[in-house]
Amino acid sequence: MKAKTLTTRTLSQRLKDLDGIFARAMKQWGTPGLSVGVVHGEDVVLCRGYGYRDLEKKLPFTERTVSVIGSCTKSMTAACLGILVDQGKLAWDKPVKHYMPWFELADPEIGRRVTPRDLVSHRSGLPGHDRMWYGSDLPRRELVRRMRYLPLSHDLRTAFQYNNLAYAAAAVLIERITDMTWEEFMSERLLGPLGMETRYFPVDRMQQAPEYAEPYHVREGKAVRVPHYDLPQIGPAGPTAFSALDMCRWLSLNLGVGRFDGRQIVGSDSIKACHRPTIWVPGVIGYPGVCHLTYGMGWMITEFRGRHYLNHGGGISGFSSFMSLLPNEKFGAVVMCNAAGSPALGVINSSIHDRLLGLERIDRVRQAIDDQKKASKAATAHAPFSSAPRPRGGKRPTRPIQEYTGQYEHPAYGTLMVETMGRSLRVTYRRDHGPLEHQHYDVFAWKEAAGRNATMAFRGDATGRIAAVSAVLEPAVPEIVFQRVES
Repeated sequence: MKAKTLTTRTLSQRLKDLDGIFARAMKQWGTPGLSVGVVHGEDVVLCRGYGYRDLEKKLPFTERTVSVIGSCTKSMTAACLGILVDQGKLAWDKPVKHYMPWFELADPEIGRRVTPRDLVSHRSGLPGHDRMWYGSDLPRRELVRRMRYLPLSHDLRTAFQYNNLAYAAAAVLIERITDMTWEEFMSERLLGPLGMETRYFPVDRMQQAPEYAEPYHVREGKAVRVPHYDLPQIGPAGPTAFSALDMCRWLSLNLGVGRFDGRQIVGSDSIKACHRPTIWVPGVIGYPGVCHLTYGMGWMITEFRGRHYLNHGGGISGFSSFMSLLPNEKFGAVVMCNAAGSPALGVINSSIHDRLLGLERIDRVRQAIDDQKKASKAATAHAPFSSAPRPRGGKRPTRPIQEYTGQYEHPAYGTLMVETMGRSLRVTYRRDHGPLEHQHYDVFAWKEAAGRNATMAFRGDATGRIAAVSAVLEPAVPEIVFQRVES
């Protein structure tokens, strides 16, 4: 019997009840607005906006609204490398040093062996070190040069460690080979040929768009406007902006194995390489029927209700995104919203695929609520058994607070300033600043304005003067030590 051909009309009928689910998810998690795109091959099944791109002005979120896609950008950067592979200018498994002799990592042997494939599959041995680049004004190439001063936590190709800096290195590699900036290359060789017209990077340019979303954080159920935060140096890993309409084109290109509208834009072998597992991702998978999770190049690879499934999420200050592919069925979906870390995206994505596949429908909103409750309960249950050291408290500083003040430097993390603030101390690190609360002796708690906290320990030298301060800024490695600079 010949299989029934799925038409766009048939698939649209399967999705007709989604509006109510979208509204319920947005209300549950306080999401101001979002856009959704669904494709079947190159056919757009659904592309629509919901809620508000600007909550205060009540401006609607539409399929043409430009929103930040965060780490969904990684798949595009990996595809750009693939174009260079197609052209014979790059080999996935040739060392990066072959193309950039100056490139180094803290372990010289790993620095000599690491390849482009390693960079974009998060298996270089280098953990995130996100505080090293977040808020930095350094040029992209300088951030990459400073990677040599960042401690590694694993050997090459032995562990999955999500790393945005590695994608910045991939962009510098593109620039080295092509004499074009990453932005120019991606626009001219990938996005332009694909017809993705609403492309904005750096992100500050998105405010030039006819329709752009304002960013929000949801606090105690209420959406609060936050500033647009541009990080152009790390753009290849995250901060780019598109509309849902244009993201549908990106999904279709991947479903077409690099081909779109009759044109082979990225070689099929290169797209297949991006979609192929390169490293196992550890951790417990929370949903029944999911047995594995791996990473390719710019894509997570797992399963959805027994089907081969690719996806990637993205999040940056005030924005979230999620895109997914069912390659064998030629289905793709993207959800973009103007709220940081919104669970609504995963709920909506799964609800879409349940219906596209014609499977038994699951109440994904209720499932996500229950999962959150279980996670909260588990966190509470394990809290008393935390192995984190607790400050003893009650012991006064070993010296007057003025003796802790000064400028401290790390060759990768940069400058940290400690100053007096009345009778206490405060820290300034790039755009973040906050008080130092004394714990015991020469140990203080750094309360950052961004909500991240760190324990800081001042260290004396042989003469008894304060010579350094250390802080755990990357959990996978020992403390980062900032040396005091003589004035």
